[in-house]
Amino acid sequence: MDAYVSDLQQACPVEVAEGLLTVDLGSTTTDFLPANNLVRAAAEHVDCLLAFVRYFAVSYARDRDTRTDSRLLGVILQVPPDRRPEVAAEVRRALDVMQLEDSNGWAYFGALQAYDMDLRSRYEARFPPGSVTASRGLPIYFYSYLAELNDPRGLEELDRAVRASEGDQTKLVGMLYALSDLERADASFIFRRYLDDERRAIGKSGPGTGNTVAAVARLGLATIEYYAKQR
Repeated sequence: MDAYVSDLQQACPVEVAEGLLTVDLGSTTTDFLPANNLVRAAAEHVDCLLAFVRYFAVSYARDRDTRTDSRLLGVILQVPPDRRPEVAAEVRRALDVMQLEDSNGWAYFGALQAYDMDLRSRYEARFPPGSVTASRGLPIYFYSYLAELNDPRGLEELDRAVRASEGDQTKLVGMLYALSDLERADASFIFRRYLDDERRAIGKSGPGTGNTVAAVARLGLATIEYYAKQR
């Protein structure tokens, strides 16, 4: 652990390093704002950010302070993709001991994807086919993760869930919004199916005042195709 502390002290401005080593990163009360400010300061210097991620991840794997789950996930997702290999070993150890919870599911599966961790077998029994019934929650996050891993079960389940929502345009719009986070061009067939659906979802002013299904389908299609091109 001393080596990680030393790296942090060398890579970060003195006041940032001292603060990160002493602040309660799991606090939601008195230290919440100072911790946020310190993490933000660390992120301004990529070498400081990397040193902090390594230190934070190793500390988490050792202490398993679940109060810091969300903060750790947020920090490791800030690491630029081309620098992730430099912190991958420590991050993977931390993610391997982290418990999946309703509160951290979206970021948790996003982190598994970002750091090339295949934990499908750990969650398959927990989320069987047919479990995706809403646009938020652990089941849809898990199957989106499968889709990003090129597991055909991912898109199959997501497509099934979208089709099951067709009778309720508001629910359908929510499902399409959720799937627009996918970075897979082969998911485009789901969005293309609704390009002519002009039904409107419930909006702020009541039924029929929200976005049309077609508008959300076009947005989702453009978004996933954009991300696919960045790969």
